[in-house]
Amino acid sequence: MKDKIMQMSRERKLFSVVLAIYWIGIFVVTHIPVPRWTRNMGMSDKTMHFVAYMLFGFLLWFAVSFEEKANWRKLKPWLILIILLLYGVVDEILQRFVHRGMDGLDFAANVVGGAVAMLTVTLLPGRRAIIVPAVVCPALIPGLVRAGFIARGTFFEFAVYFVCFIVAGLILGLTLKNKIVGLLVAAADVAALKIYAALTDKVMGKEAMLTAFIAIVITFGVLFYVERVKRVAEQDKLP
Repeated sequence: MKDKIMQMSRERKLFSVVLAIYWIGIFVVTHIPVPRWTRNMGMSDKTMHFVAYMLFGFLLWFAVSFEEKANWRKLKPWLILIILLLYGVVDEILQRFVHRGMDGLDFAANVVGGAVAMLTVTLLPGRRAIIVPAVVCPALIPGLVRAGFIARGTFFEFAVYFVCFIVAGLILGLTLKNKIVGLLVAAADVAALKIYAALTDKVMGKEAMLTAFIAIVITFGVLFYVERVKRVAEQDKLP
């Protein structure tokens, strides 16, 4: 039990670091003139705000309470909700000073994104809620390729897909008890991403799909192997 608590503490520390980096990142991006690549992603400004604050909400919760559901009878979820709302307001106000006007719809998108994150962690503990950003985040890659932020057909593009789906596969494989279900969900995520890219005029070539599938196969191959080794070790301990 003590080891489990220590492991959870390490996870919260990890998410705290990720949160700090992410928070700095979104602050910088929203307080400079709108980068050209964001205009070329083929994604509306409101959608970007929604996704950004949804991820922000998830990271805030994972950093403080990765193991639990949000219990609204306690102070913690209310504090996170207040942080999301206040930062959303401050973010819009400060944009006036960098020649980016305040937009009530942007703030509304921020609120909805944060609310989706908090609703998810209300229904699911952090360990399971993490599936949502793991499945959603890859949807940003085709837009980044379209915008030229990630050069199409390069090693970097394939590396991004590979790493992204390694991480997604690990999260799904370690979160879902049934590894077969996790494998199917990961594969379905790639298929859904391809459909999304095609419907929204974004870029996801066959090589990118193949790279994503290879990453998933490798990830679950390792997970199946580790599970088998553990099972054999447990059987050897039996009298």
